[in-house]
Amino acid sequence: MRVRFYLGILMSVFLMSCGFSEDVSAGKKDKSDEKVTLKIASYNIFTSDARKNSVKGNPEVSEQRYWGNSCVAVADAIVDIDCDVIGFQEVCDSIWGRRGDCGIQKLVADRGGKYEWFILSNSNPKDPIYGKINYATALAWKKDKFSIMDYGIYWIAGYYDQPKRAADAEYGSSNRHCLWVKLKEKKSGKKFYYMTTHFSVTMFNDKNDNTKRIYYPKAVEDNARYLVTYADEVVVPKDVPSIIVGDMNLVETAQEDAYNTLVSRRWADAYYIAEAKGGLGPSVTGCRSSVNNKDEKTLAVWKPDHIFVDGVEVLSYDVCQKKYPTRDGTLHYPSDHMPVIAEISF
Repeated sequence: MRVRFYLGILMSVFLMSCGFSEDVSAGKKDKSDEKVTLKIASYNIFTSDARKNSVKGNPEVSEQRYWGNSCVAVADAIVDIDCDVIGFQEVCDSIWGRRGDCGIQKLVADRGGKYEWFILSNSNPKDPIYGKINYATALAWKKDKFSIMDYGIYWIAGYYDQPKRAADAEYGSSNRHCLWVKLKEKKSGKKFYYMTTHFSVTMFNDKNDNTKRIYYPKAVEDNARYLVTYADEVVVPKDVPSIIVGDMNLVETAQEDAYNTLVSRRWADAYYIAEAKGGLGPSVTGCRSSVNNKDEKTLAVWKPDHIFVDGVEVLSYDVCQKKYPTRDGTLHYPSDHMPVIAEISF
């Protein structure tokens, strides 16, 4: 409770600056005759340290993979896909603009993207605004279309909403979390929840032998269970549309237990909804992948990035598998992941 109270005090100024206000029309229903259509996305933009590690000692990966060189390509991709709301993963201080001059917010704004950006520290719950961000998630929405009504963060490897994280997470990062906002579409007044997350991987270094790797699917299963349980029971009321996006580090045919947990509550996989109605885009139909190989030239064969929805209609689903120019003009996949995009209405 103390953490929620502290978050409330710290964020009040931010919410007001983003157009937050009390819902003075309480008691009035949303304009049900106005259907809202939105283009949404999930995008893992590849944190700076991971970029350095991918270049180090690998002749197949060029220095254009560094954030300082790829940042312009990531910004071009964000503006190009032109989504209304985007959930990001792997955001760090340099990507957010706290260090250096390559902050994604400014780069996107310089290219005409008019977004409101939102992040909370995933490393320091006692200082959510100024605490360090590392492998964090973030959200961006078109500032002229939405007002923020509420927000929050909770940890998906153990405890939720406490100034300590995942003491029971034997493997996986204790900083894994879900960032969420409640938004209001200004024209219609309709409200919805948007959540972004990033699961642990299933392979970890052996604590007794760093040369060995251990397969530990329970990390992803724990993340899935905590994510949907807390979202279902605490965050999202039953009658409000909601979207969960993220890099779940799982493929439904390989990590079946974790995937089945994700769809065990209210949320359904937007990919399969679109597929059933012939709404898959040409990219995802041709190659069902949302990641590229470390050689920067070819696509991998799996899609760990997902969009799950409740209370909305899915109109289409695709993956942006385009390359964009880096600092030296080289066409390049901006990240090791690619934007997963859906069009929805409610």
